Amino acid sequence: MSATLSYQIYSVSDQAVTLDFGGPISVATNDRVYMLMASLLKNKLDGVTDIIPAYSSITVVYDYMTVYQQQLKKENTQSISSLIKKWMEDNLTEHVNDTGANKKEIIIPV
Repeated sequence: MSATLSYQIYSVSDQAVTLDFGGPISVATNDRVYMLMASLLKNKLDGVTDIIPAYSSITVVYDYMTVYQQQLKKENTQSISSLIKKWMEDNLTEHVNDTGANKKEIIIPV
């Protein structure tokens, strides 16, 4: 599936960034949130303290000083919020475009 994902990324505070898929609430959108969460957890960045999923968005909370110190060691001059946003986008494009590829429908009789 090569559909273009629509989303916004914005800072919530000096130590949190949210990626919001927006649009109508749907199961596919929620699946993207949880696939992104799994990808972020798998490729966790040093200094990330919490990853909070919502129905159509996901918020990453981080310890500014820990991430900053890691970036100083790498001599990276990019702002910390930009680094977190890029990390989220990289995980999004790498792992979330295959939504629904391995899904199975389970029918539970009641």
